[in-house]
Amino acid sequence: MKRCSNCILPGNYPGITFNEEGVCNHCVAYKEREYLGKDILKAEIDSFLTNTKKSDRNKDYDCVIGISGGRDSSYLLYYLVKEMDLRVLAYSVDNGVIPEQTKLNMKNMCDILKVNLVIEEHVYLKKML
Repeated sequence: MKRCSNCILPGNYPGITFNEEGVCNHCVAYKEREYLGKDILKAEIDSFLTNTKKSDRNKDYDCVIGISGGRDSSYLLYYLVKEMDLRVLAYSVDNGVIPEQTKLNMKNMCDILKVNLVIEEHVYLKKML
């Protein structure tokens, strides 16, 4: 199977095309952003938590993050819980096509990190699919 020579997305990925160097259209369209780093992320989160009145915040959670079970959202969850010591609520939407293994992975990850997980079924999307 053909794969992108840059990001290794497979040729059967929806809507993917390759240029003459074997680089996919997603990599070609990608605009690099400056990575500000963990210190700036931590400073922004700390600033928000410090400057927001306790009465305006949820008593059980510091933040809610959307997770997909992929490596990016998994790492963010880990980072917020273990590195920043935040009380996180993990949220995901089941559109009817999420594999059971993915849901199990999200549940296991949240169990290990002692994070509450909400997976909401989106019945309208399921009907459309």
